[in-house]
Amino acid sequence: MTASPETIVPLIEMFGRFLFTQGHSIYILRQLITYIQRWRPSFRGRLGGAWQLISRWESIEPLHHRTPLPAVVYRAMVTVGILWKWYRWAGVMMIAYEGICRPGEAINALRSDLVLGRDLVVEDISTSYLIIRKPKGRRRGIGSVQHVKIENLEVSLYLDRVFGRLERHEPLFAGSPAAFRTRWDTVLKFLQIPLSLALTPASLRAGGAISAYRQNQEIAKILWRMRLRHIGTLQHYLQEVGAATIFSELPSRSRFLVESAAILYSAIISRS
Repeated sequence: MTASPETIVPLIEMFGRFLFTQGHSIYILRQLITYIQRWRPSFRGRLGGAWQLISRWESIEPLHHRTPLPAVVYRAMVTVGILWKWYRWAGVMMIAYEGICRPGEAINALRSDLVLGRDLVVEDISTSYLIIRKPKGRRRGIGSVQHVKIENLEVSLYLDRVFGRLERHEPLFAGSPAAFRTRWDTVLKFLQIPLSLALTPASLRAGGAISAYRQNQEIAKILWRMRLRHIGTLQHYLQEVGAATIFSELPSRSRFLVESAAILYSAIISRS
């Protein structure tokens, strides 16, 4: 078969229609088009029909965004984790939320990936960084090595106390992603947060983005912090969920537990 756009492009579109009719994920088609563009850059201008197919698919079956973790629930979960002496688990929570990064990037990080004030020997101890060696977006031209920045004094001081003395080869979280998720679910259960609200560790990044938006950070800065290339992606997300909150959907007992734990957040992390 000749590797020409006249041959390849119609096949891609036919494959996309097949995926849709068979109930497969739109992700497969998007990844295929992206691969073709890298494989044959000259095809890029001929793939408009394939991208239009994705747009029509999304209009019929809108993207399902992660449920953002509300700031009050985040604080409550961290507080409970620290009270249960899950110090490193709570630290990873902070990195993912305050750094607006994917939870797996923090869970799988080593001490050498976490840059604290003590490592830079600088006066500004309120800033920390997490270096991400194999980021998800590295093949989209964002960078083969990326980082997230945490600008929060009390969080940076906590991270320094918990992780600062670790050996450089030690993982920040001494467990697997499954172990992290087990503790996550245990905390949600303690706070009596219903599973139907679909709060997962992926909610950390979404929650961090919404928190930054509600703190009036510029969209361009949030885009950079999330390491996204296209501002339209972020704008679409913020328009859909920026004003949403699940806190009001919690049962009254759960709201009481969450608020009671969250109010202790600053005092707990500053003394741990």
